[in-house]
Amino acid sequence: MEADGRPATIEEKHILARYTGWGAMPAVFDYMTGRYDEWNEVRDTVKFLMTDEEHRTASGSIANAHYTSPLVINGIWSAMERFGVKAGM
Repeated sequence: MEADGRPATIEEKHILARYTGWGAMPAVFDYMTGRYDEWNEVRDTVKFLMTDEEHRTASGSIANAHYTSPLVINGIWSAMERFGVKAGM
């Protein structure tokens, strides 16, 4: 999308909405603990796909990136709808 200079398609938006953050994959940014061989391919792919700034930002987010269950997210969304927030706003 970024390379094409276009917004996400509906299908891409659905995929992106499932993104939970890098907290579940800290080894992608771990160059120091010997897991390098195990994560080498994924780590190299991620580094290749990101700018240096994006990589630094993503790497810095793993310490405070937490998974939030769909149950909690659905509850928050229901509350937002009651406050008048609509999808796509």
